[in-house]
Amino acid sequence: MGVYLLLSRNEWASLPAAQRADPRLRVLVSTAISGGTLRAMLEEAVRAYGAGHILLDVQRLRMSFPLPCPSGEGVSLSETAFEALRREAAGPVFYSGELCAKYFLCRSGDGMRLILFDDAQTLREKLRLARQLGIRDASLLYPDFQDGLP
Repeated sequence: MGVYLLLSRNEWASLPAAQRADPRLRVLVSTAISGGTLRAMLEEAVRAYGAGHILLDVQRLRMSFPLPCPSGEGVSLSETAFEALRREAAGPVFYSGELCAKYFLCRSGDGMRLILFDDAQTLREKLRLARQLGIRDASLLYPDFQDGLP
């Protein structure tokens, strides 16, 4: 069993270089992003901490963004709220290779909204990308993965 010490990015930066070599240290890096590209974010983390020091925090994303969304900030959705929006929208679902996430558009009382979300396929893609970059450790919460991830 591996026992790791999780550090924030600021804590990592404050450690002397000799301590950063400890193989038990991990920096938590979340996959729940809504802008930029997941690849670029992970590549930057690998450069900053080394792939062996990253613990990928794989979170199932379900967020709603107003359109337009100049702030880039969305609202997290519960599984129930997400499913209700998905049924109401009944339109096509698109895939963003940059975010490794899916999305659809729906109309709401205040205009159009973009719903960004993960499913088993996108979560597997995030893990595959991390492995490509040499990241071997990931944290997964069972309720988020009961629909098909090994």
